[in-house]
Amino acid sequence: MFLAKAPITSACKGVLNPASQIPKVASAARSRGFSTTPSAYQGVTLLQDKENGFGFARSNPRPVKPRSKGVTEIRGPYYSVMGKRYLADVLETMGNHVDGLKFAGGSFSLFEEKPLRELIDLAHEHGVYVSTGGWAEHLLTHPDPNTVFDRYLTKCKDLGLDVIELSSGFLSIPEDDWLRLVDKVHSYKLEAKPELGIQFGAGGDTPASGLEAIGTSDPGKLVNLGHRFLDAGVKRLMIESEGITENVTSWRTDVVSRIMKELPSERVMFEAADPKVFNWYIREFGIDVNLFVDHSQIVQLESPGPRQGTVQHFRRTETRLPHTTNMNGETQSHRSSASSNSQPQSKRTHRRKGITWAPLNISLKRRLQTFLVLCHTLTIPIFLTIFFFTCAIPIFWPLLVPYLVYISLFSTAATSGELKGRSQFLRSLPIFKLYASYFPARLHREEELPPTKKYIFGYHPHGILSHGAFAAFGTEALGFSKLFPGITNSLLTLDANFRIPFYREYALGLGIASVSRESCENILTKGGSDGEGMGRAITIVVGGARESLNAQPHSLRLVLKRRKGFIKLAIRTGADLVPVLSFGENDIYEQIHSDEHPLIHKLQMFIKRTMGFTIPLFHARGVFNYDVGLMPYRHPLNIVVGRPISVMQQQNRDKIDDQYIDELHSRYVQELMRLWDQYKDVYAKEREGELEIGS
Repeated sequence: MFLAKAPITSACKGVLNPASQIPKVASAARSRGFSTTPSAYQGVTLLQDKENGFGFARSNPRPVKPRSKGVTEIRGPYYSVMGKRYLADVLETMGNHVDGLKFAGGSFSLFEEKPLRELIDLAHEHGVYVSTGGWAEHLLTHPDPNTVFDRYLTKCKDLGLDVIELSSGFLSIPEDDWLRLVDKVHSYKLEAKPELGIQFGAGGDTPASGLEAIGTSDPGKLVNLGHRFLDAGVKRLMIESEGITENVTSWRTDVVSRIMKELPSERVMFEAADPKVFNWYIREFGIDVNLFVDHSQIVQLESPGPRQGTVQHFRRTETRLPHTTNMNGETQSHRSSASSNSQPQSKRTHRRKGITWAPLNISLKRRLQTFLVLCHTLTIPIFLTIFFFTCAIPIFWPLLVPYLVYISLFSTAATSGELKGRSQFLRSLPIFKLYASYFPARLHREEELPPTKKYIFGYHPHGILSHGAFAAFGTEALGFSKLFPGITNSLLTLDANFRIPFYREYALGLGIASVSRESCENILTKGGSDGEGMGRAITIVVGGARESLNAQPHSLRLVLKRRKGFIKLAIRTGADLVPVLSFGENDIYEQIHSDEHPLIHKLQMFIKRTMGFTIPLFHARGVFNYDVGLMPYRHPLNIVVGRPISVMQQQNRDKIDDQYIDELHSRYVQELMRLWDQYKDVYAKEREGELEIGS
């Protein structure tokens, strides 16, 4: 019998370690993904064959596989058995119309391994991906869910399964744990497909009256969680039908409309294993809607009717008339379709060319995320504005004059290494978690770091504004103190920033310090549990301002070949070196290639030499639009902390061996390359090149 979903009613927290620890995965081929069709498998149906078939009949031609829209996933063995011969019949006749095969309720676990592999291989031969269906919730109820889930993913990968569906069933899983599950699945080079719904207890065959008594959740919660999954790299979401079109007294069409309005339609799939349901979806949203149906319904769905639109459903079939010219001499293209004729003119959808404006009905949480990222981007101008405003009020002058003299001539707070202004309360404010969730950003740890040592974290790449470094090491937004307990870390920045009135207090409160040599040595040799820096750490963005000019999307060019000052610092202080690679840091902005504009490049380098920083000519999105502005794009930032490199201390600068410096530098570069090679297929799938180490 099939494994039933455990009726757990309490919150299931801690299903994964709070420390998002990435498992070590043996090298394997990349995941098949959601739809891959061998080039040899490009059969043409009679309905599409215009010369020798029925191509003369009006229909909605479907793109060849792999498809990104109009995807059909069929249920495998669950209500009835399915063997190789039956599946062969289905795919040999209807394979053109099937994109995915989904096992249900853990049914694949009831097979012997040989016939299961035969089913999976047969599906792949016809360009059909294979999904596990919902079974993860059963595994998460085990006493040791981490070990069980890792073994589950390892075996799924070995069997050739492509997609791991993540459904909660009767479990209440915190959002962060959901995202950790997604990361874990992706780390095995498998595709994660979360199943979302509004009905608690969905999938448990509870009658409609019972589900109504339990109640439903706010559809906005589903939409917000869907956005977080998509930001985390999920390619497609499954929408559970219970509570929407199944086991309800009346369909919740409002929920479906909101999902289609606020989430990308091509990245959403609806459970619709009922002819009335899938007919409604196609009638309302057209043939491009992604649907999950039973294997027995594939012919009914794809036959001349619902998908093909050759009998009664002409909503998406367009008749194109010749181009004409209007009174102004402009060429017009006339279109006639049943869908456009059936709707009032005022309700037609027009695609705007140019700037894409943000919709008005965005959730409050996403608005707050945008606002906080905007504030962080403009932190220095905001504090300078406050300062000049106070300067305009004479009553503050007796306080401002000595304050300015103090921070300009006498203050050593940024370089003393005492960290007196550091406030754990400020670092842990919830606003920083909202800031980090904008991208979203996540901090991953490969190994625990004992607090009995001191460390230098080398952060790469610089990017435009180093948003990932601030979220991970300048605040507690990503849980640094939980991942590395007992270690007091300081993010370092230019010494000039501590001469900016009011801003310096904010930076010191976050534990940020100067990147000067004096500051680095003081932090790593003073304070700590032994008074000599034990348990202290600093984070240096090694590439600096020069590297920011290399920040181009989908590429990673580091300025590191000649950067050895941090290596010498580690030797003098006895601090271990810890490489950190941030995947996505270069993808949140676009900038002009200054190398292609010599005058601009010379000006940028002149500013860098004279002022210590440079000004990349960058752009991304705006606050109210997605095309123009200085706000970063919403792109996942995955910050992976590598393995520490032990360093032998040599306090006498004159006796530091150059060969030892080169050896440590080489080991550091090798560790960075290992991080890149191990996680590039997980967090840099859209890369256009490999990691480059430059000077």
